[in-house]
Amino acid sequence: MKRILTISDAPDQAHVFQNLFGEPKVAVDLVPSYVEAKPLMEKHPYHLVFLDLRLYHQGLRGVPLLRALRHQHPALLHVPVFALTACSLPGERSYCLQSGFSDYFVFPLDPSSLRQAVVQVFPEHL
Repeated sequence: MKRILTISDAPDQAHVFQNLFGEPKVAVDLVPSYVEAKPLMEKHPYHLVFLDLRLYHQGLRGVPLLRALRHQHPALLHVPVFALTACSLPGERSYCLQSGFSDYFVFPLDPSSLRQAVVQVFPEHL
């Protein structure tokens, strides 16, 4: 079974993840903060992570938070991390992709684009 972790405080978008990936072959964990994600990352191996760019943890967000997550959880070094944001800034997508994010999505999420990106990560499970 593949596992997806979504760290986002956008509860109105949670249904998109549950409806799209709530399948028997894929387990989806949705948490609103890094504090809640940390014990899950220590307990489960994740195959894909969605990280809200505007989520703060200890003064970090976006790319610096991604770097800190990967430093604190070395298992994430080879796990694709997709950026999520509600307000896309000019050049932000390019910056995120160059800085270690695997893909970039803007709220409201487009289910077909999201599914297509996930299928590329593990096609045999969706």
